[in-house]
Amino acid sequence: MKKFRLYWDTEKETAWLNQMANDGWNVTGFSMGFYTFEKCEPGEYQYQIDTSDGLWKCSKKYRDFMESMGIEIVCCWGVWVVLRRKSSEGEFQLYSDDESRLEHLKKILNLYKIIALIEIGCMMVNVYPAIFHNSRGNLICAAIISIFVFLFAYLVYITKNRINRILQNKGEENKTSPKNPMLFCSIGWLFMLSSYAINRTDSMTMDIISIVLALMACIFFGLSLRVSVSNKKK
Repeated sequence: MKKFRLYWDTEKETAWLNQMANDGWNVTGFSMGFYTFEKCEPGEYQYQIDTSDGLWKCSKKYRDFMESMGIEIVCCWGVWVVLRRKSSEGEFQLYSDDESRLEHLKKILNLYKIIALIEIGCMMVNVYPAIFHNSRGNLICAAIISIFVFLFAYLVYITKNRINRILQNKGEENKTSPKNPMLFCSIGWLFMLSSYAINRTDSMTMDIISIVLALMACIFFGLSLRVSVSNKKK
């Protein structure tokens, strides 16, 4: 059986895979949003999602370590790896203490930041010819990339919140540096420029996309203002 899902939150994805396993379906593969399942005894396995130490592969050291823990590697895709273990061996948790969870979340946070910065750079490359040379191809690319910029900025936001919750539970202050409002402001201007470029076309579809991008710009301008006020209070 195959199912299509798009999950940007690994915790929700893990919960769904475990629910499928409880219903008698074990995942056996994943690619581009498509999950492959096979019939099994309900609750036979428990699943977790981890970050691998390579792209589309796991090192022998990683595989040997998981094997020593009785954990099976189901599949790798990108930097993500799907793991499972027999439910009869007890609750399956990769990161059971705060320190290991923090380390794991910080690794994911850095990954999201790198991807977001790369996408912002790609967006900037396409915005200029879209505005000043009326390049329809660059215009469409800028619009598509802007959606992913928004998505990964959101992922950075929720991952930081999870890190902060762990720090609060430990009774520690968040020692990360104050957020820079200029980052949110710059992203907002990128969305606004993309909206302006798209709005110069005569297509109704592009007009709708232009409105959506303008709304995204307003969101980031609002975040910039909120961060600025928050920093002043500190």
